[in-house]
Amino acid sequence: MKKIFTIVIIALSIVGSDKSFAQCSIDTTQTVAGIYPSSLPDATVGVPYSTDVTFVFLTDTSGLTIYNYHIVTITGLPIGLSWICNANPNCDYDPAITPRGCLNLSGTPVAPGTYHLTTTVDVTLQVVGTTTVYQYMDLIVHPNTTTNPGFSMVNSDGCAPLTVNFINNIPGLTDYLWDFGNGFQSVLENPPPMTYANPGTYIVTQSALVDTLGYYLTDVRVTSCSCNDDPFTDPDLYLKIFDSGGNLILQTPYVGDQAPPVDFPINNMSLSNQNYTIQVWDDDYPTSSDDDCGLITFNGHADGTYVVPGNAGLNVQITIVHPTQVLTAVDTVHVYPIPIAPVVIALGNDHFCSGDSVMLASNISTNIQWWKDTTVIIGATSVFYTAHDSASYYVITTNQYGCTAASNMIPVTVYPLPAYPNFTWSGNLLTCSSTESLQWYLNGSPIPGATGPNYTMTAAGYYNVVATNSFGCSTSSAVYFLSPVGITNLSAVLADFEIYPNPANGEFTIRFELLERQDINLTVTDMLGKIVFNERLEKFSGKYTHRLDLTQNSKGIYTVEVDSENQSAHKKVIVQ
Repeated sequence: MKKIFTIVIIALSIVGSDKSFAQCSIDTTQTVAGIYPSSLPDATVGVPYSTDVTFVFLTDTSGLTIYNYHIVTITGLPIGLSWICNANPNCDYDPAITPRGCLNLSGTPVAPGTYHLTTTVDVTLQVVGTTTVYQYMDLIVHPNTTTNPGFSMVNSDGCAPLTVNFINNIPGLTDYLWDFGNGFQSVLENPPPMTYANPGTYIVTQSALVDTLGYYLTDVRVTSCSCNDDPFTDPDLYLKIFDSGGNLILQTPYVGDQAPPVDFPINNMSLSNQNYTIQVWDDDYPTSSDDDCGLITFNGHADGTYVVPGNAGLNVQITIVHPTQVLTAVDTVHVYPIPIAPVVIALGNDHFCSGDSVMLASNISTNIQWWKDTTVIIGATSVFYTAHDSASYYVITTNQYGCTAASNMIPVTVYPLPAYPNFTWSGNLLTCSSTESLQWYLNGSPIPGATGPNYTMTAAGYYNVVATNSFGCSTSSAVYFLSPVGITNLSAVLADFEIYPNPANGEFTIRFELLERQDINLTVTDMLGKIVFNERLEKFSGKYTHRLDLTQNSKGIYTVEVDSENQSAHKKVIVQ
């Protein structure tokens, strides 16, 4: 039946009770018991999330009818997400009437991480009754990515310290300047991750230089030349511009009768990354041939205004412009505070024997969850938690931003109990084979000096032995009523010894008649040999009646014993 129950609960592993969201849609194509889909889709911080899950119920297990499924709660959801089932108002399902159900899990998660979801389900089964079962499932919430034309940020919203990764959306430009808003900058094309240690809002700015608009010749000025051969007029200068292959790409009109400096405006002639030559001429037409005033050479990507010396006394000032554009992109990083870490203490010894426990306490009482090693403790969300097992225990608190802080760990050590110390008897000799430290008991009290593996009885009573290991943990044997050999029974002088009613509800009457006068003890002990009633009768004979009230004691088997100096008799009574 255990395996079948597992299937039942897998079919219910992610359902809940928040009624604030729209109800879900059932996938009616599913007919086999289980959940569909079998795992939750991933979510992303800051991105609205909604998923429907269909579950198909079993109607019986191992021949026993399942009467009802009740979805109690789902814990461990990321802050920002809630859930709703389609069975309002209590998320109860009778599989004989409703073979399928569904839930909707929706909202906007605020913090990344892997969240361990725990669903609590009450299953009402024929004969067995209602059993609470749990099922676990993980939901992965990825860091968010914000994007603008200049850059993208991964994990730009989260808890301090927050590490943000940057992706350059406009690679290949000449220059970059990143300002991360926290006092740090970078000139790299692809900056490294940035860690924001403190909570706050940080403005990230990317400035990128676009250097693809080209180089342009805008002006040529001849500042000096010595090629004028007419003493009565100034030169008539003009220019010829050649590329690196010697091809003429521009010839300007001449500027008549003007001594240097002479300006030649150029209409933004596009230049490539090569050497160009400017040859200066003096126009002598029509009287004679033009005079060669010399030449200069310059590179097309050497932007600026500067004078280039040439040959034959020629100096030329050229102006090359290289227009650029700065692109600016801005985005925001949000860093949220983490809560103050809780402090956990142990209200008692944090090391004890198996079967005992220690209470742990947190100094924070709201939004906390107890953990045991790496496992969440279902339902442990209050200030106190009682630990029974060896483990490290701690508390995690969560604030409204989904940020968490863990307390200190309390290591709890549980020592094992020694093995059960069974003992045997032969005549008056009691023997125990345990190798632990031993102590023999008579009527619930330790027998002085009786600490060895053997003990010789000298009196009738209830005997047991307690074994104690090196951790100080003890285990008791069963308690037996034993009489040493040679002690006679009181039956010869004790008449009408009876207890009624038997079984009793806690109150019963002890009655007997003692035919010979003598000193006797009347003792009532529980199953562990503890004395719960004792009365001594001196020089007594005749009839005795006593009504005893044990309603405040534990239920079980009690022994009523009447004994004299060397005689005894006993009876058992059941208290229900």
